[in-house]
Amino acid sequence: MFCCKTQVKAVTPDVLNNEVRKMAYTGYSKRNWDIMNKYNAWQLIFPPVKDLIGTPAFDAYIAKALNDSDAGYKKPSPMYKHYFFKAVLWPAVERRLKTRPFDQVLNEVLTEEYQVNGGWERDRKEIRELFTFEYLMTHPEKITDLKAFKASNCFPVALDLLKVRAAFDSSLKKQVDYFTN
Repeated sequence: MFCCKTQVKAVTPDVLNNEVRKMAYTGYSKRNWDIMNKYNAWQLIFPPVKDLIGTPAFDAYIAKALNDSDAGYKKPSPMYKHYFFKAVLWPAVERRLKTRPFDQVLNEVLTEEYQVNGGWERDRKEIRELFTFEYLMTHPEKITDLKAFKASNCFPVALDLLKVRAAFDSSLKKQVDYFTN
């Protein structure tokens, strides 16, 4: 584990990526988040949300999302391996959607993140797909084939995060109902 913020800055993106992946894929992401948060490491690792980390709203959201991530780690969908990454970065996407179109926002957020944490880029296609599913969960009118949408490996992962988001934003409960009924 890193002992201070300056050491985290000295770590190469590939090493940093490997450490983040270990945390995300072990089923202990919430515990590891708390440990790394003590050293302000997440602000360096996830620049698109650095101004949100430490705020009560983000901290409550991330605690619930990462507890779900740890539970999802045990689920069979291969896409759950990216839940941690998507859960952490989704608030940056959501905030920017207020002023820009989805594709532009997603490109901006992922480009910012890959500059620091380049190892995620090898999973770029899957990660983009998960973010797109999350976006479509809040815009179901844009889904052209609901049956195929629900049959995708991305669907259960996106639904889990939508449920987390709905716990903090009651306007999303109708989308949860739409996809679960």
